[in-house]
Amino acid sequence: MKTTVSSVENGFVIRREAADGTAKSEVCEFDARPTDATIASLWQRQVREHGSLRLAAIGICAKVSENPRLDGYAGSGDLKTGKYAAELKSAWSEAETAYLREIYEANNPIPPMEAEPLKVAQVAREKGCQQFIRGITREDKNYSGVKTLCIKFFAFCGKRAGQGDKLVPAPVMTAMIAIALGNVVAKDDSLSARIRGIHEEFKELKERDPAETDAMIAACVDLLASLRAASVPTIATDDTDVTKRAKDAIEAAKAKPGKAKPETAKRATA
Repeated sequence: MKTTVSSVENGFVIRREAADGTAKSEVCEFDARPTDATIASLWQRQVREHGSLRLAAIGICAKVSENPRLDGYAGSGDLKTGKYAAELKSAWSEAETAYLREIYEANNPIPPMEAEPLKVAQVAREKGCQQFIRGITREDKNYSGVKTLCIKFFAFCGKRAGQGDKLVPAPVMTAMIAIALGNVVAKDDSLSARIRGIHEEFKELKERDPAETDAMIAACVDLLASLRAASVPTIATDDTDVTKRAKDAIEAAKAKPGKAKPETAKRATA
């Protein structure tokens, strides 16, 4: 499936072309960007009709990405691995907290009053502000998903979710991220891949503990026996006896230079 995204006057066109040459196009118009006051009031009232909170979430991320502190992270994601710096996530969270505090306090002003009631009012507003921020950033799964999408859009495409008074639709961001990461090789998390990884890690060790090596060999013997019992084709059809191969591996390991065990050292000097 080949996907392209092109800009048009009022938004974008996502075109997906299948291997047989058939293609489908989807027009995605810009969404109107909500104001800071609208974002704050929407979340405080938990208005969920017509995707209002989803637009508010994208609006928050658009504003956060415009924080000058994040400028250096735009387009900084690794397109080969599909990862971005942990520092970006940390800086994003700090800018996010600052922005949410700003709009909450602006939407919940404290009128002039005497010192004592003012102090009580400030404490109450601070408590409400913390609940407001926590409710969005930690407790709302929908916001969490939008945030991840916008960070990836920022890191891998070098673009922000906001364009003036408009917002880039979520399907467009998703498509553009997929295009940017088109060459990323999916991580092989199979058991065989993990075993190969341990093997490579072992080969790169500069110093090998004989006791740990023997323990690994014993584990490998058990693994080979289990694989044979499970009738794994590549093992079951192998004419080489598993036990003999394991013994050969142990002898080969013992023959390699390494730190001698105390018992071995004593026999060598006897």
